Amino acid sequence: MQIFFPNSLKEAKALQIQVAREIRIDDEFEKLNLISGLDVAYKEEKAFTAAVVYEIKTKKIVEKKVLETTPTFEYVSGYLFLREVPAFLEILDLLENQPDLIVVDGHGIAHPLNAGSATVLGYLIDKPVIGVAKNPMKMFEYSNSRIKKELIIDDVMIKGKVVGNRISYPPEKKWRPIFVSPGNKISVSSALNLVIELLEPEHKLPKPLFIAHLLSKNYLLNIKNHLHLQ
Repeated sequence: MQIFFPNSLKEAKALQIQVAREIRIDDEFEKLNLISGLDVAYKEEKAFTAAVVYEIKTKKIVEKKVLETTPTFEYVSGYLFLREVPAFLEILDLLENQPDLIVVDGHGIAHPLNAGSATVLGYLIDKPVIGVAKNPMKMFEYSNSRIKKELIIDDVMIKGKVVGNRISYPPEKKWRPIFVSPGNKISVSSALNLVIELLEPEHKLPKPLFIAHLLSKNYLLNIKNHLHLQ
């Protein structure tokens, strides 16, 4: 995939501003059957990016891939996409089963520039992408708390605008919340509903992302045995 990619933080910010202006936070899909989860684990100078493809109809993982790369950027808050999106683009090209929608470990429009990793990726590949992050941004505000399927749902707001949702779990789970926001071609409400649909009682992440998380961590630890992840 030949795509112009920033070489500096200045270029990165310019791209994010352009992305935020041009992405579409509307439901622009006809069917959703294959969902890909993307996650990255790091060890020293190496990154292990995992991709899984999950079939909603059968509730099974139909494909798994891991890619080892060396990131060219150090981590800078607000610019995580510089480290991870190049590997996301590369591993997506390797998949035999191309997904209808992608869920990534990172923020979508719930970001200071309304353009986190999920948004930049969605813009570059012109597909629906959802960001599911484990940590909030400092500027997040919350409103409209309600209960849905035993989950506590709050709107996430930046400067008075709803940009996503916080999902909190029942106290007995002792899990920290996750933060869901659309990246591109999906609405705030549909992103939330799909993530909830993909949740299972055993873990706090939507299943495709959870499996990708396990896969990347196991490669990081050089555990390459055949895991029974179905």
